[in-house]
This record gives sequence, C-alpha cells and structure tokens, in this order.
Amino acid sequence: MLEVNKLSFSYSDKQVFKDFSLKLESGEKVFLDGANGAGKTTLIKLICGLILLEKGEIKVDGLIQDGKNLELNRLLGLSPAEENSFVYKLTGLENLQLFARLYEIDLDKKLREYQILTEVGNFSQALETPYYLCSSGMKKSLSLFRSVMHGPKLILWDEPFANIDKESREKITAWMKDSEAAIVFSNHEVIEGSWYQRVEIG
Repeated sequence: MLEVNKLSFSYSDKQVFKDFSLKLESGEKVFLDGANGAGKTTLIKLICGLILLEKGEIKVDGLIQDGKNLELNRLLGLSPAEENSFVYKLTGLENLQLFARLYEIDLDKKLREYQILTEVGNFSQALETPYYLCSSGMKKSLSLFRSVMHGPKLILWDEPFANIDKESREKITAWMKDSEAAIVFSNHEVIEGSWYQRVEIG
C-alpha cells in the first residue's frame, strides 16, 4: 500500500532524512516516534505530496507520488496537526457537506458508517458551530472525520490525540485497530498496545 524508497530530504542545511525507507501493507498501522522536529510531520507531508521529494521515491498503491496525481490523492486521508483547510465562517456540518460534494459521497451515510468517530470530542456540537468558534477538540474531531469519510486506503494522522479527552482517545484507538485501511500516525506520547509497528524518526 505504501512504499517509501531511499528517501532523502533537507531543510536548508539540516538533513531530515537520508536513504529512509518504509513499507506498509493494507491494514497495517505505523506509529512515527521521535522528538519534536525529528521529521514526523515532514514525512507525512512528503507522502501526501505537500512537499516535493529531493531524492527517492514514494508509491501509494503502486502510484508514484509526484504532487500532481489526483487518483493517488483520492486514496489518502489526511488529518494534519495544524488544520487550515476548513472554511472558518461555515459550521462544521456545512464544511463536511462541502467536502462531501467534492468527494461525491452521501454524508448522512458516512455519518452512520463512521459513527464511532462522531462520538469523539464534542463532534455533535461542532456540527452546529461556526468553525472559527469551535474549540481545539471540536476542530480535531471534524478533521479526523473529514479525513476518512471518502474511504481512503491510506490514512495519515498527525497528532490525532491532541486536544482530545481520554474517552475520545479510547474511541479513536478502537477505530484505528478495526480499520481496514493502512494508517500512519504520530503522537507525542507512545500509545499502548501491540497493534502497530513503531518506526523511530530522527
């Protein structure tokens, strides 16, 4: 599902990756572990094509990531650490309706299909609230749901547990374990369990 082959990348004079490789099959989960600034967010952005490669190759389901492949991008579900793709004056529901039209999917059906994620944080309240008035937890719950509602094969979650209460963390973890999608995620703290591979970054 995901192949990262001999990736090298630098910011100015700081080398973040050198000949880094990673392989992930369908349904497998990978936890990116490392200190702040080690390159976890950078790797996720490289996989998404938000940052272009310097050297190496990234493939998703056999398709080469060059930042231009719309077919490949549809296979991905991204929830970034810092979300800035929602329309601030629209409510959470209006935002999701907008993205649902772009994806050409039935939002009501997806709300039922991914019900456990609708129980995360104050998701119900977020649906009725203009995005700019949503709390950090409400924004995170909308971002997580939006990232999976089109049924991606590879989910990329950067800090999915940030600003989320303990009960919601447990629901997110349960959903991740049961998901048939491949998942790459990062977190400041190690998540308990043996249901994922741990990959050290930096």
